[in-house]
Amino acid sequence: LLRKEEELKIELAKLEDQLLEDLANATGNILENKELLESLNKTKEKSATITSALEESA
Repeated sequence: LLRKEEELKIELAKLEDQLLEDLANATGNILENKELLESLNKTKEKSATITSALEESA
């Protein structure tokens, strides 16, 4: 159980890092960048799933 929690926390940290990298590399108007918006939405969904799993395991 503890290992699973750690894996989820690591995955969440990787998602955050990837999101920051995507934002840093974005050019032009970020609100019109479809790839960035898709990445943001996927990250949001995965983050919610991971957060929910962590709350259930607590």
